[in-house]
Amino acid sequence: MRPSIHIESAATNAAPDEQWPSKFCPLFAAVKKRAAVTRRRREPAQATMADAPPPNESSEDYAAAHALEYKNRGNAKFKEKDYDGAVQAFSEAIALDPSNAVLYSNRSGAYLAMSHVSKAFKDAEEAVRLDPKWPKALARRATAEHALTRFITAQATWRKALQLDPGNEAYEKALQAAKDGEALQTKERIEDEKRKEREA
Repeated sequence: MRPSIHIESAATNAAPDEQWPSKFCPLFAAVKKRAAVTRRRREPAQATMADAPPPNESSEDYAAAHALEYKNRGNAKFKEKDYDGAVQAFSEAIALDPSNAVLYSNRSGAYLAMSHVSKAFKDAEEAVRLDPKWPKALARRATAEHALTRFITAQATWRKALQLDPGNEAYEKALQAAKDGEALQTKERIEDEKRKEREA
């Protein structure tokens, strides 16, 4: 008589994937071995996906890299005195990197070169808002204020720029030019008032 094999208790007490041990079921052993290999093959791929950089981070890097390309193109166009092309390139860069103060400052300079003073002032204001401690952004705004004949505010802005960049000769000369502009503006206003009095 063959000895009886009690496998029921083993099957009942074991975990689901451990039921029917391999010595009782060779087919199950083969299936289980193949499943284990499949899991091992999948695990590295899952780890790679987990370790991959977040989609947002990679897209930001992509945008920053392309914004730099447009910025360099805008600078080249500006040197060529193609100010329309410069504005277009800087605008493309801003669309990709809207928190970059340098891009607004550069476009402000291009607008100034085209005598689009209001647009230049608006971009300079945004550059200052994004980076209030950057002297060049303040210089852009002061230049636009001077072009708008806002000489008093231009002087205040130049002084702020000089506080951040003491001894900058260009800023000092620009501050003096704003003072001269205010003096001339005051003189012309007084002369105009006198003329109106004589004509009255």
